[in-house]
Amino acid sequence: MKKNKIVMVTGSYPPARCGVGDYTSHICGSMASMGADITVITSSFHSIKKTSPQVKVLPVISSWHNSNSKNILKTITDENPSVVHFQYPNLEYKKNLSFNFLPGMIKKADPSIRIVQTFHEPIRELSILGRLRFMVNMRHADGLIFVEKENYDTLPFYLKNCIKNKPVSFIPIGSNIPAVKRDLQLKKRLFNKLRIDTRLKLITTFGFITAVKGYELLLEVYDPKKEFWVHVGTKDKKEPYYEHFLKLAEAKLKLNKIHFTGELPPKQAAAFLASSDACVFPFKEGATPRHGTFLAAAAQGGYVIASHAVKRGYIKEHNIYYIKPGDTSELRLAMNFEPPVKKALLPFAPSWKDTAKKHITFYKNL
Repeated sequence: MKKNKIVMVTGSYPPARCGVGDYTSHICGSMASMGADITVITSSFHSIKKTSPQVKVLPVISSWHNSNSKNILKTITDENPSVVHFQYPNLEYKKNLSFNFLPGMIKKADPSIRIVQTFHEPIRELSILGRLRFMVNMRHADGLIFVEKENYDTLPFYLKNCIKNKPVSFIPIGSNIPAVKRDLQLKKRLFNKLRIDTRLKLITTFGFITAVKGYELLLEVYDPKKEFWVHVGTKDKKEPYYEHFLKLAEAKLKLNKIHFTGELPPKQAAAFLASSDACVFPFKEGATPRHGTFLAAAAQGGYVIASHAVKRGYIKEHNIYYIKPGDTSELRLAMNFEPPVKKALLPFAPSWKDTAKKHITFYKNL
């Protein structure tokens, strides 16, 4: 490659509340700590701040609309990059075609630039038009990264054919919050403050309240006489599903039995997850390592309950009990279960350092 400069393109970046933005921050910070020269190009409307002194952040994209494509292109090429790495998807891209056409525009402007694209969500879940759109940007990719191999395995045949001669790598994400030690007094302090019986189990959920999380299933099973539910996160009024969930919880006379911590700094959020009797993730389609909230809880090593498309029962090595998605009886069994270990025996999530090393190797091999 003629240069050694990486430009990362993402619609969101901290402090914007977005898993892909957090991921980008972590991966760029880790690569920069290894000596990589990195610039992040992102949206200008989120009060973006630097998260690493070694990463140059340019929050200058006022719009991802098609009409702004030339300005986005100029911002990218002015950095004189050797690699331009796009993160997909992102809510800020909306339905604009600009991010589909940008790889081709970059190639036309400078054919020596290598284009890398990371896919965080299963493309199979998109509409036919949504899938076809990806043929445009995939055609100009020099390499593709999937955070889960399943995302690649379930690609429609026409997309697999489009990238059949391109390098593909499967690089999992790391936890967006640090692993901390279990605080044996946290539960007691919280329960005493809220005047809750300390003999109850502390059950936690984490992250945005969305339909895919399956919290309705937990509402069906949750017994305030046995446990107390703490949601590590804020009441998100921007999420349409949020109001529905609150009304449902109120109708079941359980809303006042759920405590919302509000948005917490990473270490404080980690402390709640690490100190819980159980962290519950009843995703409707099953939790996987691409779900950052599930990964963050599993990284703490404490007892985690998660739905899964295939896995069932308790896995001692990771201290995780897998249930069938949507199965209330299995969820109740898992919540009654007493795990034989207090801490997972094996790490569940990769470190950001390992993930960064794989990225740098991938770039070098293009």
